[in-house]
Amino acid sequence: MLPAVNPVHQAILYTETFFRNNPSLATVAAHVSLSPNYFGNLFKKETGETYVSYLNRRKVTCAMMLLESGVSVSTACFESGFGSLSGFLQGFKKVTGISPNEYQKKRIAQKV
Repeated sequence: MLPAVNPVHQAILYTETFFRNNPSLATVAAHVSLSPNYFGNLFKKETGETYVSYLNRRKVTCAMMLLESGVSVSTACFESGFGSLSGFLQGFKKVTGISPNEYQKKRIAQKV
């Protein structure tokens, strides 16, 4: 008999695959066959962060890699799954403590 798959691990795998599509908590909860409320509480309990925080952090991580490759801030914003530049700027600064422009300048300076 196969062991049961942890729904939070299953949700993380799903989110890692589709984070650019900005899957909602309700979408991911349905994917793992749980109610959104129960899933949100379980996710927070097991990971220590809310699903939305996790999703935004994942998108910022993608944007950081894109910025390091030299793409523009607006390209990094939309390619990493953010729906607006203002939301991206706010989310990026919340996760990293600096703006995307500052991050890109620091990374370029470190390579020189």
